[in-house]
Amino acid sequence: MPPRHGRPPLTRSVERGKGRSQRRQLDAVGEESAASTIRAAPTAEQADSPPHPPPPPLPTVPPIVPPVTPLVPPPVQDVSISKKLKEARQLGCVSFTGELDATVAKDWINQVSETLSDMRLDDDMKPMVATRLLEKRARTWWNSVKSRSITPQTWSDFLREFDGQYFTYFYQKEKKREFLSLKQGNLTIEEYETRFNELMLYVLDLVKSEQDQASYFKEGLRNEIRERMTVTGREPHKEVVQMALRAEKLATENRRIRTEFAKRRNPGMSSSQPVKRGKDSAISGSTTSVSVTSPRPPFSPSQQRPSRFSRSAMTGSGKSFGGSDRCKN
Repeated sequence: MPPRHGRPPLTRSVERGKGRSQRRQLDAVGEESAASTIRAAPTAEQADSPPHPPPPPLPTVPPIVPPVTPLVPPPVQDVSISKKLKEARQLGCVSFTGELDATVAKDWINQVSETLSDMRLDDDMKPMVATRLLEKRARTWWNSVKSRSITPQTWSDFLREFDGQYFTYFYQKEKKREFLSLKQGNLTIEEYETRFNELMLYVLDLVKSEQDQASYFKEGLRNEIRERMTVTGREPHKEVVQMALRAEKLATENRRIRTEFAKRRNPGMSSSQPVKRGKDSAISGSTTSVSVTSPRPPFSPSQQRPSRFSRSAMTGSGKSFGGSDRCKN
């Protein structure tokens, strides 16, 4: 029986497929190598033409460096201090030469402190301006203070050093005693308040509140003013001062009315003649008497009256000096 022609065996077809793929790979490799050879080979024109020279190098321009100027910081702080010092002098600050009078020193430091505060300077700028107002002995003293300290002096340091130099313990103690014994006397309320505030600067350890200030102020007033005030002890100092001013005005008006009333009762009394207090006449609850001098001149020694019992006083009519008749002998 003849063999049947059918499909070739599987192994033979696989081998054929492998052979075709290998041939394709070889052809692709050959084409790629040929193309690279063609690209690498120069054309005839390219081979005959000379190579182009490289472009000339660009000229190098050296960089322009500006001249270096040494930076010197401007004296901004010195200029600022000079302006502030000029402003402080315009506001009333004067130089201090180091007088040993504690009152002068206290007035100066108070003026400077208030002015620098009004100028709104900080605590670092205040001592710089204040120390430039020191001259002569005061400048020498401050230089010695700076030599003892390494760090810059603050405003608190300056005030402490100034007080220690110009306000001795004895002086402060004397001012405290003067404050505690201060009385109004013949001063007006405004004059008394000014003196009170001056001395109060030395007793800040005693006057710690406005109530303390008002209490000390009231104790020094005259009785005629203090009796017209109604103070509870809780009023601020300014209110107590206003009450004292009103009481002073009433007391002054009352004295004027009493004087005018005394003039009407005694027309012969001049305005410069004082009103004497006595027991015979009363004016506004008080008794007064006015002495009136007689226009008759006093006797001189030659015009002195004879004694009523002297014999030379008898007249020839027999009448004595007393006017009684005598019997004839």
